[in-house]
Amino acid sequence: MRRIALILFLTLCASRSLLAASIPVDDLFKQAQAAIVAHDFDAAIPLYEQVLTGHPEAVNRWFDAQAGIAQALAKKGDLDGAAKAIHLCLDGAPDVKTFDSAINIAAAILSALDQNVTRANQLIEFQKSGPAGGAANPMDTISYPVMPGREQAFELMRKKAGDTTASSRLRAFTFLFTGKPKDALEQFADAFRRSSTPTAIQRSAPAMVLVGLRAVRGHRIGLDKCIQFVVYGPNGPDGKPGTADDIADPFAEYLPAAPAPGQGGLAELSADDLRLLQRVRDSAELYGGDHFIPGDMRRSALSALARVNDALDNWGASGQQQWYFEIEKQILGSYKSRDYQPDWSLFLIEEKIVGSIQSAAKGRSIHLGAVVSAMAELDAYCTDHGIKPTEGKEKVRQQFVGLCSYLNKITIAPPAFKPLAMPAKF
Repeated sequence: MRRIALILFLTLCASRSLLAASIPVDDLFKQAQAAIVAHDFDAAIPLYEQVLTGHPEAVNRWFDAQAGIAQALAKKGDLDGAAKAIHLCLDGAPDVKTFDSAINIAAAILSALDQNVTRANQLIEFQKSGPAGGAANPMDTISYPVMPGREQAFELMRKKAGDTTASSRLRAFTFLFTGKPKDALEQFADAFRRSSTPTAIQRSAPAMVLVGLRAVRGHRIGLDKCIQFVVYGPNGPDGKPGTADDIADPFAEYLPAAPAPGQGGLAELSADDLRLLQRVRDSAELYGGDHFIPGDMRRSALSALARVNDALDNWGASGQQQWYFEIEKQILGSYKSRDYQPDWSLFLIEEKIVGSIQSAAKGRSIHLGAVVSAMAELDAYCTDHGIKPTEGKEKVRQQFVGLCSYLNKITIAPPAFKPLAMPAKF
């Protein structure tokens, strides 16, 4: 029975893929650009729209398509529609550099719409200082376009996306490009909670801050400080509350409480999928926690368990961290009894276990502060029991140190916008 459950899991564990539309993305862009050159803007806009509604695999190019729509509308003379369209680009810019380019386009459109530079320069000033400078964001007065066709296509994408961190990211961008930045931020947080490897966290953490948080705030001032919160949590680098390096939670006013663990998070899992994943989780725990199971099978079970915890949004469940900790104690005891003779099979198993201890410690939080405490607890156990540092534990530690170093190096240069001297022309 347990073998069947694991086999079923291996079939289910790959995220459900979405088939691309029949017209390749590059061809859609070429056709749209040719229509722009021919001043056939009404033909260009639906071609750009197909990039968004028909190509979830090209989500990184949605910004370019939306910017193309905004500029086509501006060239067509529909400056009000262009302002609404570029508003989506300000939300959906996939990085800071692209966001800055969207600000320049938005300022040009506002100036052309108003036939003066007042609102355009207000937008630029807001981007330089944020609300702390006393400037208002004029984009707050610009509504989003009404797009029933896109809404319908994106709703279908969300249902088919799957249950991985990449799935949550795709859902986030479907909300960004329909004018729902708070819903998008929830999806970015969902992706972070599902992330159980340094590589996954390295992608999900910056996206949660530099895209999701920036979109709800409308500016990028202070985002590098927000990254520091993700690395250290509210207690800051020293890990102690009530000290000078404490960091305020930048997400508190935007994010609701995380969903209960083990229910699939925001992945919209069907009842059947949820029941199957829960059965697989239980079976994988039996195999992964049994030190009499052959090493290869046990390691596969632990890998399956990690994947199903990702899928169920189950990291941080009650007792989970201690469950993994007890297994690690067994492994450390095996090393001690042999005076630490290297064992490749145990090394690979321990690597899975310690990585999962970190994920369980991260749990429902949107920061990594508790991971440091979990590793300190593990170190203290080894010291108290005279156990030398093991290769599996130290490898995972170095991966975590490397992850934090990567995140800490993220810096954001001050914006270099220049005020407009005269209205733009399209």
